[in-house]
Amino acid sequence: MLTHTLTRRLFWAAQALVLATTVLAAIWVSRPDEWQPPVLVVLLLALALLGQWLSVATASGELSASLAAIVLAMALLGPAPAALCGLSVAVLRSAMARLAPPQWLTNLSAFAVVPFVGALFVRALAGNVQHVAHQDLSQSAIFGL
Repeated sequence: MLTHTLTRRLFWAAQALVLATTVLAAIWVSRPDEWQPPVLVVLLLALALLGQWLSVATASGELSASLAAIVLAMALLGPAPAALCGLSVAVLRSAMARLAPPQWLTNLSAFAVVPFVGALFVRALAGNVQHVAHQDLSQSAIFGL
């Protein structure tokens, strides 16, 4: 039977593995055109960070506008920029809340994996969303996210 400490450490190791795999996969599938136009990349990153910084605590959790910017990054840019936006928001959120290292790891892995996988779904469903012929399908995929 696993002890509580061993179980916790195995869980942390799994989270670190998921985070590392996501970062490596983002580097591997990244294309130069995902980072174009640079103004859009910077704008969505700034909106994500500003949305997280201006989040509001509610009775059931935290309400943040950063999710909208991350979804736009998933849909308009691609997996690597979306993962970068998610990781940036996780760093800001964890630093603002002064979380312990295990909670940092949880935030980093969750905020990296979800945007990365969501952007891969958009790419698989809609292809190149910047091409005019794919706009109807891409708008449907974005609405689904």
